[in-house]
Amino acid sequence: MFTSIYLSAFLMDFMNSCVSIALALFLADMKGSSSMTIGLAGFVAGFSYTATTFLKARFFSGANRSWFIYTPGIAGLIYFSFFFVPVPVILVFLLLAGLFYGIYWPTVQYFFSGEEGMKRLGVFNLCWSGGIICGSFMAGHLYAYDPLAPFAAALAMGLAAMAGLYMIKERPLSDSSSPAESRDRGNAALSEIGEVRILSFLHMTSVGAIMFLFPKLGLERGFSPQMIGIMFATLLLFRFLTFVLLRGKGIILRNHTFIISCLLFSLGSFFTGKGSHPSIIFASMIVIGVTGAFSYHNSLILHLKHNLPTEIHEGIIGGGLFLGPLIAGFFGHIAGIQAAFQILGLIIIVAGIFFSFARPLIRGRIA
Repeated sequence: MFTSIYLSAFLMDFMNSCVSIALALFLADMKGSSSMTIGLAGFVAGFSYTATTFLKARFFSGANRSWFIYTPGIAGLIYFSFFFVPVPVILVFLLLAGLFYGIYWPTVQYFFSGEEGMKRLGVFNLCWSGGIICGSFMAGHLYAYDPLAPFAAALAMGLAAMAGLYMIKERPLSDSSSPAESRDRGNAALSEIGEVRILSFLHMTSVGAIMFLFPKLGLERGFSPQMIGIMFATLLLFRFLTFVLLRGKGIILRNHTFIISCLLFSLGSFFTGKGSHPSIIFASMIVIGVTGAFSYHNSLILHLKHNLPTEIHEGIIGGGLFLGPLIAGFFGHIAGIQAAFQILGLIIIVAGIFFSFARPLIRGRIA
């Protein structure tokens, strides 16, 4: 059963990262879209994903919905159609893609909520993060070979992931639908939950901006599509390597983890916009990748350990993914795309400082 889950996770994030970068290149290169339009594309996809995950948490969290196995194939078909339709239709289709991804990810994570699943969670993280690495690395190469290639590859992978999930369609989700006996939902301090969730959100805000807006900035700086893909893949590679080190470990929080993480997210975003030499960009990607692995690891462990809905975990990630492109796209339209990343970095550190001062006021326990 877990083999099919691992395969689908790898393929789903492979095609999503590949199409995200390829679409940004496609909009800038072949459609002549502005920074605001590209940022809006990221916003639409992330907003739909986030809304779906929160609605799922509200109405059927943890339910055994076997039809989720068809979501990869549908998402792949939607991605394939991007190449053939005008920009307004692409935006509508991104809404639909976010809907199906918002169903897939929280549902598949419930397979890891039991005791056996928790032991395999590290492998799961390696599979989906490995998919993002491969997809990001291949995006530029596929696009350089033929602009249609990354979208056609997404369709093939979506169908393959759907076929793998179809083989386990009769298997129930883990025992997450029943009250967790080994996990205490009320055992997580509200301040700890807030810290973990905010870090996850800020990290994905930075990643979302880079995923959708950096391809345009890279083209303006004269980087090839292959180089742009490799740069983003560097972020993901170091996140993957950090996941390897975090396998089997619990939540990692120290006294100054929060503000240090915010500072590193901020510096990574700032120098992505400020740095003109490739070495600066690679260093920024490494910083965001390593620190982001800690934030994601802590968030998913927290939600599974304390029996909190994984839809909330994924919804927070989606919120960062749609807010990051929106902020960067807006300021890129006003002040230029380089300045947009610098402004985003300042926003992240200001938010981190604000919540650092507010954190002592947050006490109590979550119901």
